[in-house]
Amino acid sequence: MPTYLNNCIICGHDRFYTIEPYISDRINANYVVCLNCGLVVMNPMPTDDELKEYYSNYYWNLQGDMIHTHIKKQNYRALHIQKYVENNTSAHFLRDLSSVLEIGSSYGVTLHNLRLHIEQKGGAS
Repeated sequence: MPTYLNNCIICGHDRFYTIEPYISDRINANYVVCLNCGLVVMNPMPTDDELKEYYSNYYWNLQGDMIHTHIKKQNYRALHIQKYVENNTSAHFLRDLSSVLEIGSSYGVTLHNLRLHIEQKGGAS
């Protein structure tokens, strides 16, 4: 059974904002952001069994058009996260941002889009 987050796993705060749903036929969750520290995480968090199933039977077997579809979905998610960051942080935050940690970055689409966005705002590359 999925683990629902009532408190942030980084700062312990109990208020989240839903950025967008995670759309998958294997995992049902939302991307949420902690309103205190800004951590973006899936809620509910997938179970170990769901992750094992996803990565062993699906993720690494993507080929051809399936990869392009998967990357398009990641790009869509990345743009939502980028819009949230842009609309909910001050301009100097992006300009002064020097690092981002993404756990499970897959093809790196979110990081790539965020890097381009930060560079446009005059921040680090």
